[in-house]
Amino acid sequence: MEDDLTLFDREKPRYLLPEGCKDLYDVIRQQEQAAADLAAKRKTALMHADLITAWLEKHVPAPLSESLPPLPASVLLPDLLTIGALADLLHLKPYKLISMLIQLKVFASADEEIGFPLACAVCRHLGVEVGRVGD
Repeated sequence: MEDDLTLFDREKPRYLLPEGCKDLYDVIRQQEQAAADLAAKRKTALMHADLITAWLEKHVPAPLSESLPPLPASVLLPDLLTIGALADLLHLKPYKLISMLIQLKVFASADEEIGFPLACAVCRHLGVEVGRVGD
């Protein structure tokens, strides 16, 4: 009877590994790869934001300062946010932000989400410094 229990205990795993990992070294490698992938995605998002900003400066006239309320000096943006939330962060009415996006050929309502690159480019175009939540 004791032999049956020890055999059962040996077969029972002492810990659970993520899918595709045979030992703890694989877990560490997988975590390092995930961190590298996230850094690459953030770098790509910032490059896209720079491209959109350059296009904005070339094709969209700078907003008239007298038609806009005082804007914050800097904002922190998540990866996704709604146009209404971005308008609130910038102290703008959503329709002003939507009209700017229409010039970019982005047709969206106040409750639709936009990504970090586009939101970052719009903020930069308005002269607002941008940071990413979690950095």
